[in-house]
Parts: sequence; C-alpha cells; structure tokens
Amino acid sequence: MNKLLPSKLSPLVGLLVILLASLPAAKVAHAAPVDQSRQIWGCGAENSKRRYVVDQLNRADNSFDIAIYQGTQGKGDDSDYSGTVRVDVTQKDPTLVGHGQTSNGTLNVAAFGRSTIFTVEDKIGGSASGRCFVQWQMADASTRRLVRQCLALATRKSGGLAEVERYACTADPRNYIEELKRPR
Repeated sequence: MNKLLPSKLSPLVGLLVILLASLPAAKVAHAAPVDQSRQIWGCGAENSKRRYVVDQLNRADNSFDIAIYQGTQGKGDDSDYSGTVRVDVTQKDPTLVGHGQTSNGTLNVAAFGRSTIFTVEDKIGGSASGRCFVQWQMADASTRRLVRQCLALATRKSGGLAEVERYACTADPRNYIEELKRPR
C-alpha cells in the first residue's frame, strides 16, 4: 500500500504545485494598479499650537500648498487662519518628503511612509501629526462611481460603515470590492 500511494500522489502533487505557483501570477494579472497620479489626497495634522491642512496633494506633483491655523480644530471655524505655505517635494518614494518656508521658520513634511500618517515639523509650531485620506470626490467619474459602489456594498454587507472600510473603498475601490465579494 505504501508503494502505491506515492506513485498515485506524484501527479497530483505536481499539479497542486503548478496551481499554487500560478495563483500569485493570476492575481497580479487581474489586479489593476492604482494610478497614484489620478488620486488627490487631503492631509491634516495638529498639535496644541497649530493645525496644518493640505486640501489637494497629488503624489505625482513636485509641490503642494499647506494652510496653517493657530490653535486646534476644536474651534470649528477658520478665523485662526495664519497663511498658506508652498511645500516643495524633495523625495517621493517610499516616503513623500517636502520642505516649505514660512515668514519666520521652516516646515518639514513627511507622508505616506508605511501608512497614511502625515507629520509636520515646524520650527515655530513644533511637531504635529495626523493622516492623509483620498479626496475621491475630486477623482475622475469612473473612480467616483467605483468608490460609491464600494461604499454601498460595504454598508450593505456589514450593516454600517467602519472607518477602515471607508478608507479601503476610497484608497483602492476596485480591489476592495473584490475582497468584499469573496465569501467568508
């Protein structure tokens, strides 16, 4: 019996190895890469002294604007607006790094390292941290449609919408829709 079993399993094991080896290639072939140049990001960071807001950040661009507010977001108004600084991008990959000049100091900005964390080092205002998020409303029509479909599917599937699901739908809607469709 022991001699029979290995001889019958050899072709099956070989077939299994071939199938397993082809899975990652098939997954990569069907996954559409996210075009970072078509995604517009928004970022925000704050500390006890200042709030920093980026309305539109395109990772393919060489600069972006950052608005500076005195105080924190808790006030709920824009009366503490101090000004806007242009940040020149000096590094794009793996982490986006940029530098800007205020009237009395410098800003060093970092984003998109291993996550969507957004940090600002301000010579005057100190260190501030926050995160970036996709401004999907500013994307092309097909991306907006995909995001809306993803948000609706996630809401129906879980009975609500968690922040993690919202982020997955806005960052990479096509792939997250596929993930949501898989049986659990």
